Formats: sequence, C-alpha cells, structure tokens
Amino acid sequence: SDGPEFKTVHDNTKQKLKVSFSSLDLVLHLEALLSLMDFLSSAVPSSDSSSSQKESELKSLVGESKGLAIKAVPSTSEGDVFDLKVTAELNAFNIFVCDQKSNIADIKIH
Repeated sequence: SDGPEFKTVHDNTKQKLKVSFSSLDLVLHLEALLSLMDFLSSAVPSSDSSSSQKESELKSLVGESKGLAIKAVPSTSEGDVFDLKVTAELNAFNIFVCDQKSNIADIKIH
C-alpha cells in the first residue's frame, strides 16, 4: 500500500505537524488573584469537621489501590502506521504579575 521508503524515510507516519511558539505570556492581575482567592475561600467549606472522614476515605482508597495490577503497554510494533504526529516547541514562558499601576514581578523561563 505505502511505498518502500515509508518506514525508513517517513517513520511510518502519514502526516507530521510541527508547531513552534516563540513565547507564551501569562499576565496575572493582583486584584483578580485576590478576588479569586477570596471567592474560593468562601466557596470551599471548612475542612475541620470533615477532615477525619476524608482521611479515612483516603486510607481505604490507598488500601484498595495496593491490589491493583499495572499493565505494561507494548511498544509500537513495526507494522504500526501513524496517521498524525504532532511536535510542539515553546521557546519561552513568561509570567507577569501586576496591579493597576505597575508591574510587581516578571518571571521569564527560556
């Protein structure tokens, strides 16, 4: 079906997509963060009364998970054909924290 060079030259792949981003900038406004934290603290119930119940539920779940078997996924065989392979590249990740008047923090990861 596919040519003789399909495996060697094209690595059993019908289509490849390569995406490259120069940077991803995340801007965090201090007022919005404080408002979000205030909302979450009022929306999430206090954990004092139900912490022992959650702890016992967690212990039972941990006990159950010890009996689970982990199944290994076999590596790709020579006959596998990939319809699409996607490769993404990110050159920089920037986080800016600011308020209405000025920048508070500037974190850059290159």
